Amino acid sequence: MATTMRRSQQCIRIAYLLFVLFVTTANGWQWSRWIQAPIDYINPRLAASSTAMPDTLTLEEIQLMRVRDIRRALTRNHGYSADEVARMIDKVDLIQALANEEKKRQQRAHGKRFRSQVIKALVTAIIGVLVIFCWPLLVQGCEILYINIVVWTDRKRYEVSRCRDLKSILAMVGVILMLVLDLLQFWLTASIALSWIIRRSKYFFPTPQLNVQPGQMLGKEVAGSAIGSMSINIAPMAITWLMRFVHARLEAWTGRAMARALQAQRKAAREKESAEERAARKLMKKQTREQQVNAPSSSGSSTSWMEPVRNLVGNPTDGDANELNESSIRPSTTHDDFLKQIDEAGGMGELD
Repeated sequence: MATTMRRSQQCIRIAYLLFVLFVTTANGWQWSRWIQAPIDYINPRLAASSTAMPDTLTLEEIQLMRVRDIRRALTRNHGYSADEVARMIDKVDLIQALANEEKKRQQRAHGKRFRSQVIKALVTAIIGVLVIFCWPLLVQGCEILYINIVVWTDRKRYEVSRCRDLKSILAMVGVILMLVLDLLQFWLTASIALSWIIRRSKYFFPTPQLNVQPGQMLGKEVAGSAIGSMSINIAPMAITWLMRFVHARLEAWTGRAMARALQAQRKAAREKESAEERAARKLMKKQTREQQVNAPSSSGSSTSWMEPVRNLVGNPTDGDANELNESSIRPSTTHDDFLKQIDEAGGMGELD
């Protein structure tokens, strides 16, 4: 068990290191690389993302363009109207306007990427601090999760092996259906937990919208306010209750199928046994029952606990009465001692 716990702790640490190294894309100690280097040098996968640098034109490329191309770029890419472009008669004005727009576009892309990387760096630092401070809690949670998984897998293995021993197809079908329901419940629970921190994803459990507005039942004033318009989606709760109900029914049905298979197996075994084997089995069963009935208790006699009650409540003999008067029932001398103390105090004049 200790070896398994150490392995789980090592796996958790390795997973955290992989998260820090590969999942996050922020390098807080190399800002110059993120701000000045090309996006392909940072990460080729970010070239198609929203934070990638746009393909802007340099001043040399703009100078080599024709007037018609410059006007088309201003109208299509930067929102210039035909009147604004027509007022720019000289090519130098067109080149200057397009260069300024391309510069603004590049600056906006730089600012957007800078903000994105700062947020990623802050999130990475916060996660690292939380993991360091909550490491014992995480280890304990992982150990609890591991134990629950081991218990669940052992239970399913035992159920499958029991179905094989009994050769019950119906019980095996019930076990498979319960396994499917357990996986669906885990999927639904994980989707509900992740929905608090992650937006809607195609990998979440498909739950319908069954909204209920509790504020509508609190009167007209509350129903007309902002609180009355708040709604709660009870579809996940209804689906969870339905899954648990079906799981309980399936478990009972599977148990009955196993019991019937066990009875059939015992009946078939009894039909194959001979008369001597049957007589020996019945004799052994009878002896077992007699031993259970006549087995002495831990105190030596099954009725020994009643003996003191009989001595005190029943009709004892003369010897028993003398023994009770001498040993068991002795008058208390506390009251007599108290009276003697009062008499002595009165005789000495200590009390009025």
